[in-house]
Amino acid sequence: MKIEDLVQGTSANEWVEALSRRATPQPQITRLRQQYDPRGHRIFDISERPDKAVRGTDGQIERFEKVARIALPLQRVIVERAVAFLFGHPVQVTCATDSDGQAGAFEAVRRTLTDNKIDSLNRRLARTILWETEAAELWYPVAENGFWARVGRNERFSFVGQTPSQYKLRVSLLSPSQGDGLFPLFDHYGDMTAFSRRYATVETGVEKEYFETYTDQEIVRFERQEKGSWALVERRENILGKIPVVYGRQEKSEWADVQPLIERLEKLLSNFADTNDYHASPKIFVTGEIRGFARKGETGAIIEGEANSTAQYLSWQQAPESVRLEISTLLSMIYSTTQTPDISFDSVKGLANLSGVALRMLFLDAHLKVQNKSELFGQYLERRMNLIRRYLGVLNNALEPYIDQIEVSQRIEPFMVDDRSAMIQALNLANGGRELISQRTAVRLAGLSEDPEGEYDRIVTERDADRLAEGSMNIGF
Repeated sequence: MKIEDLVQGTSANEWVEALSRRATPQPQITRLRQQYDPRGHRIFDISERPDKAVRGTDGQIERFEKVARIALPLQRVIVERAVAFLFGHPVQVTCATDSDGQAGAFEAVRRTLTDNKIDSLNRRLARTILWETEAAELWYPVAENGFWARVGRNERFSFVGQTPSQYKLRVSLLSPSQGDGLFPLFDHYGDMTAFSRRYATVETGVEKEYFETYTDQEIVRFERQEKGSWALVERRENILGKIPVVYGRQEKSEWADVQPLIERLEKLLSNFADTNDYHASPKIFVTGEIRGFARKGETGAIIEGEANSTAQYLSWQQAPESVRLEISTLLSMIYSTTQTPDISFDSVKGLANLSGVALRMLFLDAHLKVQNKSELFGQYLERRMNLIRRYLGVLNNALEPYIDQIEVSQRIEPFMVDDRSAMIQALNLANGGRELISQRTAVRLAGLSEDPEGEYDRIVTERDADRLAEGSMNIGF
């Protein structure tokens, strides 16, 4: 569709204004950044937590004493743990092929994913959506002669090089924190009919603001003029026939539900630190009259007082226990509410050698969270794959008959610590106690030798020598 078919208006200003309307509010990126970065937490706000005023004997303020301000990066921990469990393991990409043509098409897909460092991109994407609440990928072709030569290196796929193509695919991750304004436009059925992006660049020392719109038929660029109006500067056909953007969004940041708990915890720890500072120096409570003090630094010091006078140190008896209880309760609620496992060193150092089943139960909540997030990211990965396949068919005509024939499956595997011994025991039992792999493979998987093939040959030579020696001894006997 063209812009005229999507929005009303005839001028550039009217088009940009209409395309900038969103069905959902834009992320409050300033507030989210302050919460995500400990340096921006409210505990550092003087208006929220003022310094302590110290008054003199006349009641006038003499100075301000700085109070403790302890900020915790729990928002970052929540996001990073979620990213690790989501994409700590690479997404499993598989495809059943029935011909060399289909295998070549899948090889082009696999090369595209590898060239764009898709595992790192997945983690960056998840991190962006979980804390900024939205992100988008813009896929575009770039000139490069060697890509299709690498795909056709296998003789089975040499047909892809018969049609000259000088382009491969690249991707850019767009996000609000990078200065991108994202404006998806959906129809009544929830299908994206257009995607617009507002961004700024610096050209020859001058900052210029642009507004780009992508539809399935055209790509349009507007430029902000000096007086604030918009001007149409470029309009070209979209040869892909598909919006070259993948967009993902969630309703709120990953820590939104526990933000009040985190702020309470930071305030509690800061107040507790102030109290510790106050009680750090010993204080003596005296009754009666003191006649003399020991000199500073004097060993075996004695304080002399009148009859019936007493002196004793002040101590804080019960308050720390209540504070400790609230701190542990808040931490537990923060982790459990966000389905974030507490895998700090202090938490796991006491664990014994757990079996694979016990490890799965330990991370059950985190894995359930991955399943929930798969509703968002599973659809996102599917839309990305459809876009890549469409692009590859356009860039190389030799693939076009096969690219639509393949069904590429993508599976998100939650991160899990390997319990290989338990897995081998289970497989060995299922296999009737027979060997699972050859000795040559076992030597290679052990990774104890820089030359596994040579190491295996030496093992065979030594074994044959031992058998020969044993046979000689039996003959001699």
